[in-house]
Amino acid sequence: MSNEKVTQTNMGIGLERRDYRNGHRYKVTNGDELMLGTDMRSVTGTIGLLNKPALIPWAEKNAREGVFNVLEGYDGRMNDVTFRAKVAEVVKDASKADHASNRERGTNIHNAVDLYLTDGTEDDHEEVAPALEAVKAWLADLKLEVIGSELLAYSPKWQLGGTIDFLGRYPDGRVLLADFKTGKHVYNEHIIQLAAYRAMLEGMGQQVDVTGVLLLPTGRPADWNYTEIDEEKAKWGLTAMEALVSLGVALKGMG
Repeated sequence: MSNEKVTQTNMGIGLERRDYRNGHRYKVTNGDELMLGTDMRSVTGTIGLLNKPALIPWAEKNAREGVFNVLEGYDGRMNDVTFRAKVAEVVKDASKADHASNRERGTNIHNAVDLYLTDGTEDDHEEVAPALEAVKAWLADLKLEVIGSELLAYSPKWQLGGTIDFLGRYPDGRVLLADFKTGKHVYNEHIIQLAAYRAMLEGMGQQVDVTGVLLLPTGRPADWNYTEIDEEKAKWGLTAMEALVSLGVALKGMG
C-alpha cells in the first residue's frame, strides 16, 4: 500500500515518487515523452541485490541481546519447552523489529535535515538534534551553499529513479552531490549509490563535480564524519551500478 506521493519538476522533467513499506517507485509525469508514465524501480532497490555483510553482525547482535533478555526470566531451565520456544521466537523477531526501529529513526533524521536545508526550520525532537547540529557544522566547515535537498532524479537508460539527499556548491563553484547516512562506515553500496545518482543528474543536465558521504551521528553532534569519494572509486561505482542493472534485467527475465 502506498503511504505518500512526492512530485517535483527538476531541470524541466516532472517526476513522481511513491513510497511503499518496502521501498519506492518512480515515474515521469512530464518533460520526457518517451518515458512518460513508465514505472521505475529505485536505485537503492537495485543495489539491494548486493549482499550487505555489515548487516550480518548487526543482526546477530540484536538476536543475541534478545536471547539474553529471555534468559533473565528462566532461571537456567534450558530444557523447558516454553523457554526454547520463546528463544526461537526472539531470535526470529529481534533483528526484524530493531531494523524497523532504525529505519524509522533514519527516516525521521532525513526528514528533519531536509526541512532544515529547505527553509531553515529546525525540528525540536531530541532524536534528530545531533544530526541537525552535525549538518550545520558540516555546511559551515565546507562553506557550502545549498542548491537542493531531497531532489528526484531518474535515468531513462536504466529505467530507475532516485532521491538525492543533498546538492550544494563550494565557494570555488564546484558542485557537490552528497548522501547522508546514519551508520558508522562508508560501504561499497554507498559509493555505487552516489555514482548512480551522479550519472542521473548529469544525464538530466545538472553539473556534478564531487561526491561524498556524510555520516550523521545519533549520539554526540561532534561525532559526524565526511568522506569525499575519489574519482577512481567513483568510476568503479558506476561500473558496478551498470552490472547491477544488467543483473536486475536478467533476474526479471527469469520470472
